[in-house]
Amino acid sequence: QHYDAWIPAQESETLKKSLIGQLQRVIFAREVALQDLAQAKDLGERATQMQMTGDLILAYGPSAPEGAKELGAFDFEGKPLTIPLDPGKTYQENAGEYFAKAKKSKLGMSTVRDQIERLSQERDELLSLTDRIENAERLDEVEAFREEASKRRWLHSRAVVSKHKEERPYEGHRIRELLAPNGWTVLYGENAEANDYLVLRVAKPNDWWLHVRGNVSSHVVVVTRNQPEKVTRDVLEYAARIAVQHSALKHSGYVPVDYTLRKYVRKPRGAAKGTAIYTHEKTIHIES
Repeated sequence: QHYDAWIPAQESETLKKSLIGQLQRVIFAREVALQDLAQAKDLGERATQMQMTGDLILAYGPSAPEGAKELGAFDFEGKPLTIPLDPGKTYQENAGEYFAKAKKSKLGMSTVRDQIERLSQERDELLSLTDRIENAERLDEVEAFREEASKRRWLHSRAVVSKHKEERPYEGHRIRELLAPNGWTVLYGENAEANDYLVLRVAKPNDWWLHVRGNVSSHVVVVTRNQPEKVTRDVLEYAARIAVQHSALKHSGYVPVDYTLRKYVRKPRGAAKGTAIYTHEKTIHIES
């Protein structure tokens, strides 16, 4: 009788420690990601200031001597300020850099806010599940919690979203990770080289691959863990919106995005970086 009670209790404690350890690693990854996203949100909220700085450089730039490292100006409330300049560039080029930063920040804000909301909710759910596991007394309870964590893809899965730069994920290629609805991982490349690496080295045969039809865009991958049939329509639409946001057609209204399995995508021999041809595709239309 003693061992009939003791053995399940020991199994329960061992399983609890294992589950809590894995979940705490995922929680830590979410916390790191939320810190990075908070910085991105702060930068995005300064887009209006960067736009205004660009306008002031255009207004006051003609009076600055060539090669100036700073520019004296008055803001739109009449307050004096000093704007740093790159002395190796014209005032128009300096202004253009501020405009580009402002535009990039504005374009990414919807994705940043979406990720903060999703990751904050998931972090809270992870903390709640960890508390329930700690308070569980029976083996069948802990096993049920393990099943719940497995369905949410929290066990033995790579942490989603941004990493510290020193970790150099994806061998330093500019590939970004996002958390899609229902916990699916979405990856996209920020340049042609990253797109190549994502498609040729990272994506698995049964991952979904998306690209704006007939135009330049990021390559986007939905990580399916060999279960592409379980990826729902809203996840594919989410991934398609990422492709549109990082394309030349991001302001074009109604944009077609093709999607197919990675095994139907290939790069022609000798083709330029980021080039891909594909078959078996279907199309989603996204309103940008």
